[in-house]
Amino acid sequence: MSDPDVSVLIVSHGHGAMVRECLQSLPGCMAGLSWETIVVDNLGEPNFRAQIGNPAENFTLISNRERLGFGANTNRAARQARGRILLILNPDTRWHSGALADAIEYLEADPARGIVAALLLNRDLSVQGNYRAFTSLPFVFLRGIGADGWRRQPRLYTEGKLEKLSLEAPAEVDWVYGSFMLIRRATFEAAGGFDEGFFMYYEDVDLCYRLRKAGLRTVIFPHLRFIHDHQRTSSEKPFSSYRLVHLRSVLRYLWKTGAWFGKPDESSYPSGPFDPGESRRALAGLKPDNGSARAGGRAAGRWGVVLFIAVMIGATLLAGLATRGLLMVLGLPVDTLGPALDFSVRAFAAALLLAQFMLQELDPLRLGDRRRRVFGVIESSLMAGFLVAMILVIFRPALAAEMGPVYLLFMLFAVLLNGIATWLFSSSIRTPGARIGIVMDGGSLPNRPENIPEIPIGLQTVSEIFHADGREVEDQAGEISKAISEDRLDHLLLLMEEANGSRALPLVTRLSMFDIPIWFAPRGGKNTTACGVIPLRLPMRSRAREGIKRGLDLLISLAALAILAAPMTMIAAAIRLESRGPVFFGQPRLGRNQVPFLMLKFRTMYADAQDRQGNRLTTTNDPRITRVGAFLRRTSLDELPQLLNVIHGDMSIVGPRPLPPGFHFKGRAFEEIIPEWHHRTRVRPGITGLAQLRGLRGTPDSFEEALAMMRQRVSCDNHYIERWSIWLDLRILVMTVLSGAFMAGAY
Repeated sequence: MSDPDVSVLIVSHGHGAMVRECLQSLPGCMAGLSWETIVVDNLGEPNFRAQIGNPAENFTLISNRERLGFGANTNRAARQARGRILLILNPDTRWHSGALADAIEYLEADPARGIVAALLLNRDLSVQGNYRAFTSLPFVFLRGIGADGWRRQPRLYTEGKLEKLSLEAPAEVDWVYGSFMLIRRATFEAAGGFDEGFFMYYEDVDLCYRLRKAGLRTVIFPHLRFIHDHQRTSSEKPFSSYRLVHLRSVLRYLWKTGAWFGKPDESSYPSGPFDPGESRRALAGLKPDNGSARAGGRAAGRWGVVLFIAVMIGATLLAGLATRGLLMVLGLPVDTLGPALDFSVRAFAAALLLAQFMLQELDPLRLGDRRRRVFGVIESSLMAGFLVAMILVIFRPALAAEMGPVYLLFMLFAVLLNGIATWLFSSSIRTPGARIGIVMDGGSLPNRPENIPEIPIGLQTVSEIFHADGREVEDQAGEISKAISEDRLDHLLLLMEEANGSRALPLVTRLSMFDIPIWFAPRGGKNTTACGVIPLRLPMRSRAREGIKRGLDLLISLAALAILAAPMTMIAAAIRLESRGPVFFGQPRLGRNQVPFLMLKFRTMYADAQDRQGNRLTTTNDPRITRVGAFLRRTSLDELPQLLNVIHGDMSIVGPRPLPPGFHFKGRAFEEIIPEWHHRTRVRPGITGLAQLRGLRGTPDSFEEALAMMRQRVSCDNHYIERWSIWLDLRILVMTVLSGAFMAGAY
């Protein structure tokens, strides 16, 4: 018997009569196709076969001994399927119009199409809207409080429901109901099927999301229509078991995607021509942990960082309790040493978080890197312990001498418990690791992941593939530059034929404007393991030096905000009193590696005259500037909100001043004239810098003068970058304050 074209998969949970109607309607849409039907009876009802009648040939009934979730049952049915196409169908659906063969032809016409869905109708034949944008927590909240019934719905909600979607032709959407899904069996298997961690609800959203991350699209095919008698069991009672299952599924989806405050981040979606081979490899990396209840999902995001911080604080508090308990066992004076121990615990927790930020250990993509996390938290704990000990010795020497052994005991507990807690946390969370871009000079990537050379940095994932295919180095470097400036890469691996390794040097030279580690491995040679990977360029600053600079930035910015809180409040009030509009003004600027960010300032112009893109340079007596704004610009007080940019990590206290993308003088872009222009973005930009200290601020009136000044600025900035030290930062900071560099040259 030849394999059928389509395998229809239906899961029943006490819906025998509905299954019968559904099966009876299917022949109407199956013209020109051969099909089989696989039905899962989740309740194992003894009379289920009688309820559904006598289905046609090629019918398989799976009767469960124990109840499973929708995803698990569908996966079980798919494992027995023989058709090249799977039709996942709910029992409460029935065919209305259109041909299934047309939808399948549309699916198979483009390898980038992952799922095709029919247009589902309500019983009154109105459009049900079985399609959505990827769900976020605000959308879930609005739906939960009954936004569907509101006369006027928030824009976020209507956009999430894709109400303006045109249904005259096939339309791409983010996800569709699992009530009707057409998908290639090979694609379903490559994706690992539904994530069985979702017992019910959101397994369809999760599958569409994983396919989208692999470059596969989801499409509504409106020429095929099914009636769907949507039950919505979870909304019938506010505290039903279905509602609790729905809530758990929502939380699992949000945790996996990080869509707590908005749609999942689309920066990791593949861009460019679709590559079926790369899509299969991507799907292999996105398979769910079926049946696993591990917290964390596959993308920790910012909430993973928050949880990790809570774990470290909890371990530190537990170390304090363990120390106090041991003091009681040994009969030592807890009443005398207890307050000092409590202060040490609190100070240690704060210093530990500061050290983690300094060493850039709180990277959401690498929270699952156990080895790096454990060594990082031990290193941070030792740094924090040393800092707290210095504070005690300097400010409370007598107390420090008295509790010295007790503090050492606490430190031992803190290092041990933080290491264990971090190991357990990193073992229970799934994160992709450092994002690796692979540059190939021909051929194809090895089919097996273990044959892809690994960079000796710990947890990592291949996120971008750049094929040379006879292209010029300049073109290839441009494509890589775009990926770096869009913050899609952490490392670059040149995987090239040994004979063509000479192509690596021009590419490395062309990418010298970025501070990104570049590695080389010979493709096809014998050394294709981690020990055969050669570092061509490492980061400009070591982890320790970068950590010291980041720590100094945090300490100065936090202290400055505490001191300047009252003056900044007065400035905000003055701005609002003079003119209507927001207090702050944000403008796109280029950060490290040309990654754009929004630089904050106090608003100095009238709200309707602001230049958000930085296309118009300010001039003497500029009419757009308010009176308060003129004072703020003259004294550079408008720059104070950039302390928030420093805390966020977009800027540093000292560094090259950030400029808008495509910065120009009357249409003439400086980046096209000054070759070293973008080399100044190899580090985080600063609030002040060497160029500002030397008076290179503002823009002269003539192009020749402006060009000469910009050449000097670039020279100063690159001089600072090449000769950076922490002492140079401190010197620039002190000289900026003493010389009043902020007060000169601005208008």
